[in-house]
Amino acid sequence: MQKIVPHLWYDKEAKEAAIFYISLFDNSKILNVTIMEGTPSGDAESINFELAGQQFAV
Repeated sequence: MQKIVPHLWYDKEAKEAAIFYISLFDNSKILNVTIMEGTPSGDAESINFELAGQQFAV
């Protein structure tokens, strides 16, 4: 079965938001961090994390 992963959007502070969210839920963790350099708006971060078993992306 295909899984839907909600994607939250932040102009800045994506990593800080993910760290905040995982501090609120048990069994939560950051899965990976990707930094995209040289985008039109500067460097951008893509963070995948898990909150109590549900995956999210920012």
